[in-house]
Amino acid sequence: MGVKNLWDILESCKKSLPLHHLQNKRVCIDLSCWMVQLQNVSKSHSCMKQKVYLRGLFHRLRALIAVNCTIVFVTDGSIPAIKLSTYRCRLNSGCEVTQDDRNLPNVTSLRRNMGSEFSCMIKEAKVLGMALGIACLDGNVYC
Repeated sequence: MGVKNLWDILESCKKSLPLHHLQNKRVCIDLSCWMVQLQNVSKSHSCMKQKVYLRGLFHRLRALIAVNCTIVFVTDGSIPAIKLSTYRCRLNSGCEVTQDDRNLPNVTSLRRNMGSEFSCMIKEAKVLGMALGIACLDGNVYC
């Protein structure tokens, strides 16, 4: 769900560098961000059926592997209490406050819906990464 206005804050120090600047470096990839980007490129149902997002992911990874990057996927863990109402709004496509939202101080986190279409895409991406020897860190603890 990200940090509100993060990219606006970081704009002043943004740099665009050629891919070869990553040669022999370790690169940590927020897998959810990449999958959202790749999913948005292939919005049509037929593209989802054909798993175009996996092809896009493969080509991104291939380019990084070609410059000898060590790649690490980073994935989300449980949803922390502070983000629960936003998460529920996105699921329901509305922002109603539920009884559960009123009791947020009592809730520490919520397991993600591992059967959702997006979670299945993340699983497929992790399988592809494992086949290419890419490590994956799952964020299970939020501070």
